[in-house]
Amino acid sequence: MADFDWQWPKKIDRPLIEPALTLDFLASGRNLLVCGTNGLGKTLIAKKIAHAAVLAGHSVLFRTAPDLLADVDGDSLAYVA
Repeated sequence: MADFDWQWPKKIDRPLIEPALTLDFLASGRNLLVCGTNGLGKTLIAKKIAHAAVLAGHSVLFRTAPDLLADVDGDSLAYVA
């Protein structure tokens, strides 16, 4: 996260985000969901955390909300008779 501008946008809660980079949520079997309005840096933050997890030997599945919803929509259509 060295290249992340914590000064913009002002709504980013740095004390909430930085602990996620330690990957402690993985040891407790918890998921991490990054949500907020457009343009806050959610994708960049999620990718940085995912990269840290891969470097630590974990597998990662990265999906944006639109991608996930498109998959769900596609799957539900496949079951309509």
